[in-house]
Amino acid sequence: MLFRSHVAEIEGEDLRVTWKYSGYCRAEQETAMEFSVDTDSNVPFVSLECCAYDLGHDPEGEHKIRPILIGPDGISKKIAVPFLDPLRTRQPFSVLLKCVLPGCMQAGLEYYTSTLSFGQDQVRSSTVRMVFVGARPEWLRVYECAASGGVKLLKALSPLCQNAQRCEYLDVAEDIQGQSARVYIFWRAPAVRVASSISSVNPAR
Repeated sequence: MLFRSHVAEIEGEDLRVTWKYSGYCRAEQETAMEFSVDTDSNVPFVSLECCAYDLGHDPEGEHKIRPILIGPDGISKKIAVPFLDPLRTRQPFSVLLKCVLPGCMQAGLEYYTSTLSFGQDQVRSSTVRMVFVGARPEWLRVYECAASGGVKLLKALSPLCQNAQRCEYLDVAEDIQGQSARVYIFWRAPAVRVASSISSVNPAR
């Protein structure tokens, strides 16, 4: 069984993402876990603020792990998080990954993609939280992209909670395909810029 918890926090043009995966090793041995990081803007991997923790071997998160880039360094990156010790069959694991992606979210129509790419057929449970700090979306819709290439609208999400500073949406799914993606499309109004003018007056002499 595999469980996923995913948080995407958007503030202005910046995106902060946290992934957490927990489950049991199905192979005879595993040395790393792979993730997909997808954005509109290409932040070079060497400049990417990204760290991970092997919570199965390091529950307190004392040993920070720098992920390894796999393949091209483009807008869609495959990265691997090495385990502190290799996993054996049926051994439980828990991996936490955090990334900061500056300047990749624009006002107006925008989207965020949450991808699953695992060898097993299904993921037992998945939660995705979309958090907006400051400017909030006027609407948010969830689409599903299957491995076959088909795309369908799943639902429109309403805010789970909101206040003057932040707004949060929650998408929960059970028994979803291990090779799939969910696309969160939303619209945020552009910031209103108020032009100011300064008039200079020459004092009378």
